[in-house]
Amino acid sequence: MECVVQGIIETQYVEALEILLQGLCGVHRERLRVHEICLKSNPNIGYGISEVRLLCDLEQAEPSWTVKHVGGAMRGAGAEQISVLVRSMVESKASKNVLRLFNALGYKLDHELLRVGFTFHFRRGADITVTVSSVNKMLKLHATDEAVPVTPGIQLVEVTAPATSENYNEVVAAVSSFCEYLAPLLHLSKPGVSTGVVPTAAAAAASLMSDATLQALIFDCDGVILESEHLHRQAYNDAFAHFNVRCPPSSEPLNWDLEFYDVLQNTIGGGKPKMRWYFKEHGWPSSTIFETPPEGDEERAKLIDTLQDWKTERYKDIIKSGTVKPRPGVLRLMDEAKAAGRKLAVCSAATKSSVVLCLENLIGMDRFTGLDCFLAGDDVKEKKPDPLIYVTAAKKLGISEKDCLVVEDSVIGLQAATKAGMSCIITYTSSTADQDFSDAVAIYPDLSNVKLSDLDALLQKAVAAN
Repeated sequence: MECVVQGIIETQYVEALEILLQGLCGVHRERLRVHEICLKSNPNIGYGISEVRLLCDLEQAEPSWTVKHVGGAMRGAGAEQISVLVRSMVESKASKNVLRLFNALGYKLDHELLRVGFTFHFRRGADITVTVSSVNKMLKLHATDEAVPVTPGIQLVEVTAPATSENYNEVVAAVSSFCEYLAPLLHLSKPGVSTGVVPTAAAAAASLMSDATLQALIFDCDGVILESEHLHRQAYNDAFAHFNVRCPPSSEPLNWDLEFYDVLQNTIGGGKPKMRWYFKEHGWPSSTIFETPPEGDEERAKLIDTLQDWKTERYKDIIKSGTVKPRPGVLRLMDEAKAAGRKLAVCSAATKSSVVLCLENLIGMDRFTGLDCFLAGDDVKEKKPDPLIYVTAAKKLGISEKDCLVVEDSVIGLQAATKAGMSCIITYTSSTADQDFSDAVAIYPDLSNVKLSDLDALLQKAVAAN
């Protein structure tokens, strides 16, 4: 049996396709131009499933695109990595065998109804198929160029997912969550459901979950997915030793001890800002990069860049060693959220290359490529506690800030999330345990006992309170 939600799209054919690609694939509409849609059929066998050729202009690949496109040729940078399976859908009211029989007997039909459109296949807690189609009246057999829409400008949309008596509750929850997102995206109207599933479950799907719910779960990386402070401190100190970085009046390489780094880490976000602040406060150092302390902005920028680049590579070596593990409960909660159809994102102030390495090694490639949004310090001009990274994430996800929940470990991250208008929970570390987290909706030592249902309740309570 299937859980089905139906409605219509009051828009033109290509416009509907653009909206779908933008919403489901994360391709912003202004960056996508659909140049050509070609339907091909064999006139000798009637109208069965046809081939579709989708020619698009994709300027830049998105990191969230994971599943390769099948079913037709595409062109443009990143086109081979588009994140949904796109197939054509041409269905006649009569089967192709019946059409062949009528044609062979010499009968001429006044018209034939064809349903023409596209199907998008992907997984959001269930194997969900979105079909967008129009009903066309074909005046002559095999003459698709003479087919006219029964209702011009109206597209039909169906959201379907296979279900069994054992899993229909889970399937309906996934479809309901997805329909809440899909309905405003496609201007979905006149919703209805098939009777192919248990009535109570179908009613839940049709409701489109009108109440506010958790739609996106956003994780910081360092300190949340892994306890990384000591690893970063080690990498910084190794960089200082490698380049013999000496701040006056010391003749020994700079070494940030644990107590100092705890304070620094939770005061200033980002690696380069940390070093720039330290050198401004304690004096610019001599090193093997510059024998005397750099005086001009250009030399100081080169010093910072060189140290940061070497530190990043050293940090990568530590992560690749296989000795670093994710914090308790992180992977389980990610999987639980994904299975429920919620969006997942990671927003870190660290450099993109180091965050990518962490995610690939700690959460695995499947989870990493399945993220709906991934932002690092390189992607935004302002670092935490500035809210820009979270504001940007909400825009990329296409979700209101109030429907996002952030997982952070420090007061810097908490401030960034709350300034962006998002609710935030804290999973503190040994270095952040004493910070003031009064603005957080909940505080945990780790995520080992935290369930998605707990976060749903926390967000609803927070939104109601505000």
